[in-house]
Amino acid sequence: MIPLEIHRGSDASLATDTDFTVKLIDLYPPNPEYPAGVDLNVGDGIVRARYRESLKSARLLAGSENAVYHDPLHPSRIVLPIIPPASR
Repeated sequence: MIPLEIHRGSDASLATDTDFTVKLIDLYPPNPEYPAGVDLNVGDGIVRARYRESLKSARLLAGSENAVYHDPLHPSRIVLPIIPPASR
């Protein structure tokens, strides 16, 4: 499982609410079968700052508040092959 964690530092914008989006893509290089390569969406998600603690109650950010966001509702599992460096 790949955990998602977003950190908003105190030097961030003074906005009291915002949306954070994250997308995880598995990229395959160009090959004879797919000359342009392939990119597969493994997972994506969005977190609204005001609902970072609970989806039932909103709490806006304080101007310089440090915050950490987790996305436990959208876990992704993917098995990636181990490719030796010499064959890349």
